[in-house]
Amino acid sequence: MSQITENYHAWVLRLWRENPLASWRIALEEIATGDRKGFPDLDSLNLYLQTQFIVEEPLTEVNQDDQ
Repeated sequence: MSQITENYHAWVLRLWRENPLASWRIALEEIATGDRKGFPDLDSLNLYLQTQFIVEEPLTEVNQDDQ
């Protein structure tokens, strides 16, 4: 993954329903890749977005004295 995609995310969020009585439909499309994901509800969308920002390894500062 490039540094640009690690530090920047852009999506198109679409919410629609087929008629006034239907449930809302949710789709999220990633701009960089064109990947599109559907979600059954807002909680699922929220959970997905949270997983996109989990840092695998904690950032550490380099101590000037260690160099």
